[in-house]
Amino acid sequence: MTKTTIALAALGTGALLWAPSAHAAEATYVVTVGSVTVNEGAQPTASVPLTLSEVAPAGGLCLRVTIGLEGDSALADNDYVAQSGQWVAISAGDSSATALVPIIDDLEAEVEQAFTVSVSRIDCVGVTEFAGSVDTSDIGRVTVLDNDALPLTGGSVGLVWA
Repeated sequence: MTKTTIALAALGTGALLWAPSAHAAEATYVVTVGSVTVNEGAQPTASVPLTLSEVAPAGGLCLRVTIGLEGDSALADNDYVAQSGQWVAISAGDSSATALVPIIDDLEAEVEQAFTVSVSRIDCVGVTEFAGSVDTSDIGRVTVLDNDALPLTGGSVGLVWA
């Protein structure tokens, strides 16, 4: 599991955006990006769990999810539907959400492939000023198991006509 730290600090107005207790000047969220395995063809969508270490504050949180990085073995628009950045909302009082990534069922026999999922940005719903930060170096992983038969190799196949 991957952990991303998000700190929510006091706003310039002197009001605290959110804190776990009356004495806290800053709250820290840890976002866990789950890793999942899907079967191409049997599962048309990868459901990647996103979990907060604390419940979301009033107004909720939105996480911008980045899918796929350079160097992944799965290819965008070949193995999964490319998305330029998906916003996933976590409602106030909740601590989890799911990022959905459509998987493409092709006819090509392939080895196991994978792509990355990360949280690249965070914002508060309905809040114009956000004093948080997010570490974008952490990732989750989606592994895609192929459903197509590998071709025969290293031998000969004879046909007999009757």
